[in-house]
Amino acid sequence: MTNASQDHPIQHGSDDAVEDEKVQGILLQVAGDLQLRPDEDPEALLRQRLRDTRIEIPEESIPGLVKRIPGLDERSDGEMNPGAH
Repeated sequence: MTNASQDHPIQHGSDDAVEDEKVQGILLQVAGDLQLRPDEDPEALLRQRLRDTRIEIPEESIPGLVKRIPGLDERSDGEMNPGAH
C-alpha cells in the first residue's frame, strides 16, 4: 500500500466542469450586484468579478457571458438592463 494521494481529477474535463461552476457562480453574483446597483454596466461588473477571482476568459466569450447573467434582458434600445420586462 502506498501513501500516494489523488491531487488531480480522475476524468479528463473535470477541471472544465469546476471552472463552469465558478463562472456560473460569478454570473449569479453579478446578477445580485445589478439588483443592488441597476445603473451599473453588467459587462464591467462581470469583468471585475472575473479579475477578482483570477478566472481567465477569452475576450470573445465575454459578450456571451453577459447574456447569461440571470435576470438580464435586452431593452429595445440595445442596452442590457437587469430585470426588464
